[in-house]
Amino acid sequence: MSKKSRNELAQKILKDRDLSPAEEGEAAARQDGYDLEDALIPVYAVQVLATPLLVKFAKGEIDMEKLARAELKNRGLDLKGKWIGRRKK
Repeated sequence: MSKKSRNELAQKILKDRDLSPAEEGEAAARQDGYDLEDALIPVYAVQVLATPLLVKFAKGEIDMEKLARAELKNRGLDLKGKWIGRRKK
């Protein structure tokens, strides 16, 4: 998908008034030209972690699954990434 068509899609999505906060964030990222396809590649996500934090994850000192579940809950999403939180007014 070209950058222009992504931007057009983002503008169309942002016009929809029934988006979850997570969907709004994704649409705004698309509008800013952020490459969401790259963001979905796990190795890219870990490359930005500070080494001490990465070491703790590798040793099992930090429960990544627990963190991920908490973040999904904070975003109002279930384990499938589906919006379950309150609709904003």
